[in-house]
Amino acid sequence: DVFSTMDIVLMYLKNSSPIEKPLIAVLLLHFDLPVEQHQKISIYIENAVNAIAEALDASLNDGNVQKKCCRALLILCGHFSSTGKIPTKTTILKQAGYNNGISELKSPSHDEEDQRFDITISSEDDEEEEERHEEFMMNLLETLVGDGESPFLKSISRCLDSTHVDLVRASLITVTWLSSSLSKQYNAGLHLPAFLAIISQLKGILQNGELELKTLASMSLFNFSKISECRTLLKIMAEDIAPLLHGLVDVIWTAKKLHAILCRENL
Repeated sequence: DVFSTMDIVLMYLKNSSPIEKPLIAVLLLHFDLPVEQHQKISIYIENAVNAIAEALDASLNDGNVQKKCCRALLILCGHFSSTGKIPTKTTILKQAGYNNGISELKSPSHDEEDQRFDITISSEDDEEEEERHEEFMMNLLETLVGDGESPFLKSISRCLDSTHVDLVRASLITVTWLSSSLSKQYNAGLHLPAFLAIISQLKGILQNGELELKTLASMSLFNFSKISECRTLLKIMAEDIAPLLHGLVDVIWTAKKLHAILCRENL
């Protein structure tokens, strides 16, 4: 049965080396589990998420572990997105509305906007599958975020400060996916302290990062702006963030949208 298989994978995860942990952990999150087994699901998710966090910390000083972590994060984001595909630089820039020098900045349609790193499932899925998916996602998101002391968020935050661009990029993609997923599950009630450091780091990337990283940062902040507590914080920080968006509003749609929110403009 599926739980017997997962128990074997979990045992292997607990005894694996740092270089093996991230991909095994992501594999553990791929299993399709029944909703009624909430407690068991929580145990698997918690072990997988903590293993990813542990590997991320190890990746700061080990290039081989870092490569596996980057791959694992991209697989994680791709698996739980609407497309089910691993995000690439091209798709990310397209989703952000990056126009690459085109004279007219095109904003996505409502349908396209809803598909950016979202966690909705296709209409042909039956109600039971939808319920199972939503239950699992809520459990996963709660474990990733925690009560503000989540090991995963702390590790992601440390990786965002890394000098390794690939690790920063993979971490930013993860924050983009996570913020999008959270914005669909939590219009309010999110434990804000969990994101104070990350939102400040995103502001720093807007200031000093390369264009692709700035694109990801603007997407993440735009997603956070859909959550009431985060939107309030962003408006408090508006005087610091808005000027950093000035050079991006003509080439990145999400930056334009975020700037309008912070400055209370009409689009």
